[in-house]
This record gives sequence, C-alpha cells and structure tokens, in this order.
Amino acid sequence: MLVYVARWNERDEKNTWSGTTYSLYNALTKKQNIQRVDALNPNLINKLFYKMQGTTFDFDVDFSCRVSEKIKANVSSKDEVIQIGDLVELPSYIYQDMSFSVLDDLYKHDPTTFRYSGFKIRNDKSFQKRMAFQEKIYASNTIILSMSHWFKKFLNSQGKQNVYYVGGGINIPSSIDMKVKREMKTILFVGRDFERKGGKLVVEAFKRVYKYDKQIKLIVAGPKHIPDECKNVSGLKFVGAINYSEVARLMKVASIFAMPSYYEAYGLVFIEAMASGMTIIARNKFEMPYFVEEGSGLLIQSADEEQEVQQLVDNFRKILKDTSYIRIAEQRAESIKNKFSWDQVATNILNVVYGL
Repeated sequence: MLVYVARWNERDEKNTWSGTTYSLYNALTKKQNIQRVDALNPNLINKLFYKMQGTTFDFDVDFSCRVSEKIKANVSSKDEVIQIGDLVELPSYIYQDMSFSVLDDLYKHDPTTFRYSGFKIRNDKSFQKRMAFQEKIYASNTIILSMSHWFKKFLNSQGKQNVYYVGGGINIPSSIDMKVKREMKTILFVGRDFERKGGKLVVEAFKRVYKYDKQIKLIVAGPKHIPDECKNVSGLKFVGAINYSEVARLMKVASIFAMPSYYEAYGLVFIEAMASGMTIIARNKFEMPYFVEEGSGLLIQSADEEQEVQQLVDNFRKILKDTSYIRIAEQRAESIKNKFSWDQVATNILNVVYGL
C-alpha cells in the first residue's frame, strides 16, 4: 500500500499547490492502491502568529506531531509513505520543488532573485528554526522526489544523495475541442504574479517591437490587475484572471509564450505552453533552460532591466523572423504532452519507490 500524505486547500482541493497535489494523487490511484492521509492545516492561532511575525511560511511543531500520530495510526510497517512537501519526521518519500536551504542560498548569494521569490525573512531565528526542522526531516531516512533537475543538482551539491528527478505534469485540459487558428504574431503571457513572472519586461519589450510591426499582439492573462504604465498599450489585450479552459484556448491561439520569471521553482505553465505547440521565451535560471532544450525557444540572461528588455526585443524579432522556432514547437508538442503528463510522473515515482 502507498500512503499519500498531503495538506489540502481547505476551500478547493483541486487547486491545492496549483493543482499539483490533486493531479498527482489521481494519477497514482490509477496505478497503485493508495491510502490517503490528510494532514490538517495549522490552527487559526498559529496562522495569525506567523502572519504577525511577517513570515510567509508556517512552522508548528504541534501540527507536525499531530500528523505523525495520524500517519502511525493508519500505516503499517509494510506500507510506503509519500509526503507532498516536508510535513513530518518519518522514513518516507518527499515530493518537492524546493527547500529552505535554496531560499537561504538565494538570500545570501542572489538577493535580487530572493526578493522576487515572495518569501520574507524578517525573523531570522524563525527561518533558521524552520530550515533546521526540514533538514531533520531530510535526515530521517527519507528519499527526495525532485520535481526539477536544478533542485536535484542543488541538493546533490549540499551532500544529499537520495534524490531522484521525477518531474511535474500538465494541468490544463488537453481534450477540449480547439477550433481556433494559431496567430503567428501573437505573444502570450500567463502568470498571476505579474511582477515576479517578468510581466513588466514583456510589456516594455512588446511596446518597442510594436513600433515597427503593428500586426503584433500581446495577450496578458492571469493577474487580476496590472500596473498603470502597462495599461492602454496599443496591441495589448489584458484578459485578467481566467480559468484553465480559457488558458488552453489562448495557448492554441498565440504562437510565442513569454515569461522571463525572476524566480520559478518549477513552472508548470511552460510545459503547458510547450504541449500546446508554443515556442517559449524564458530566463536562464532554475528549470527554464531545460524546458527550452526539450521544446523550442530562447533564453534571456539576468542583467539590468534595460539589458533584459533589449534581450526580449531581440528574441521576439528572431522568432517572428525565423518560423522554424514555431514549426519545431508544434512538432514536439505531442512528445512534450506525454513526457510531462501526470501519468508519467506517477510512473517515475513508482519506479523509484518499488524499483520497477
């Protein structure tokens, strides 16, 4: 029996961790007998405490103990346990996309990227306590199932050898009837966090390219609001927060997906765009270089804002001029869809757990 331990979104299970927790659970149930153990969320008092502390992570020893007791009450010695994230100190498999040691490394050596990560370390003592607890979990006879290649390499560099790459999957629907025609000069940006995903850079680069080609369009989807300077831009259509079905439709309409994220632990939206036949423009960090290598697209290097905008301008022009980028993207879409399906991720995980 495989025991699946996770914390779920209390309001909407399907959207827990952007759909990852739910999608992986469903994929595993198709291949293996699964026993689900739900980890309760920290209580309201603890949530308020950490909000007052200014941290964007919660740490509750009592919570971890409650989870541990619940697992022990439902698990036999013959069962294998997979945790979605590090929840409890217990011999198990942990599916994860990043660690507190990554944040600590960024905080010390790459403060610009850390600033865009959305995490805050205003209480170093609290952060160090949470990181120490995670390291204790890692040391308790656990095996890390890494979502990405870069995270596996990072943990290996920290001396952790029980780390296996298993990947992440596509959440947008692929079976919708898409009677739309791809527009070769339409660029798409999809991201709720407009600033962290590099939205301002994309809009500024688009404005410069638009001056010379009025047929180019940019669609911005995801954020509820965008900065005033990004509004009323000729050729730009802002559609706001939309559902997965509408995202899937736009990915069949546009030809270029541009999202030069400053910080991106994984980036499911990239593989969703690639599986839809789009060429991508991303940043040369985290898992983004691997995605470009697997599909079709170009990278920008981190530099000052003006240089990054100019790199985007050059990349837009290059892809719009050379149609082979889009042709290759469409040719590789089906293989991307298969390689980055949740069914494949589930298979990868079971191969590690049971040595299949």
